[in-house]
Amino acid sequence: YNGNIGVSSDHDRGIFSNKTISVAQHSVMVAESLLLCYGDPVIAMQGLLHDSPEAYFGDVIRPIKIMIKEVISVIEDGIEAQIFKHFGLPEKLDPRVKEVDVNICQYEISALIGGTGHESEYWSPKVSAERFMMMYNRIEKLIEYRLIKS
Repeated sequence: YNGNIGVSSDHDRGIFSNKTISVAQHSVMVAESLLLCYGDPVIAMQGLLHDSPEAYFGDVIRPIKIMIKEVISVIEDGIEAQIFKHFGLPEKLDPRVKEVDVNICQYEISALIGGTGHESEYWSPKVSAERFMMMYNRIEKLIEYRLIKS
């Protein structure tokens, strides 16, 4: 994974704002939520890497994605399966990842338009990259511990 973790605006959600949440920040939020909700590091790693196909073909805004869903799905699913396979993860995305992803997206949209009642923290590209790698290393250790323990 070459890490498309630079700043990505929230245009993929159809929002145009001077505030941005990077793909890395979003992915860390998804992974943290999955770890807290399910305690399964394998699912959390899928959550961390779920947007990784964007590193290869870019980010497509959600309204366009909906219009060409079948074409995009085939491409994304194929790339995602290869990335998951490379990292020793189940190749099919766990449905709980998508559920948490959608909830995090809704939260991000609310935060960007001021609907959460508080300001969200927006990470710089450097902080995004550092926190993404910290989460990756944390989950990797949890997976290794789980393998040793079983």
